[in-house]
Amino acid sequence: MRLFFLFVGLIACSSLFAQSKFTVSGVITEKGSGETLPGVTIMCIEQELSTVTNNYGFYSLTLNGDSATVLIRYTGYIAQAFKVKAGASNKLNVDLIADSDELAEVVISAEQQRKISEETQMSAIEIPIDQIKKIPAFMGEKDVLKVIQLLPGVQKGSEGSSGLY
Repeated sequence: MRLFFLFVGLIACSSLFAQSKFTVSGVITEKGSGETLPGVTIMCIEQELSTVTNNYGFYSLTLNGDSATVLIRYTGYIAQAFKVKAGASNKLNVDLIADSDELAEVVISAEQQRKISEETQMSAIEIPIDQIKKIPAFMGEKDVLKVIQLLPGVQKGSEGSSGLY
């Protein structure tokens, strides 16, 4: 008889200390269009558990205890909190409302940079106009070809040929 009471006592104690589990699941959609929203975060605040919706907006979250608070958050939409209880119908389909105040327009602008690999002039040399003005004038005019000849590595052509080397 003692063994029977001990056995019944153990069963009663184990049921008191055992936590019940329940699963909350559903589909998250946008209120205006009814489109499913992938990547929505569903989290239980008390138990620090969370999940995200799949490509079809479906989620499933297994929770411990008798009740819990579920918070649903998605960027650009108003967050919503729900109290769920074990044993009740745990199908929670939610329509999220867009939050126009949260996101503002972002304008990104940049200047296009020249890529050296796309330039056709591989050995081009730029001569500033100030440098040309400082060269002494021959016969009253500034000669651009004389300025080029004064650069290091540039030679005038020999007799019978015209050009620079």
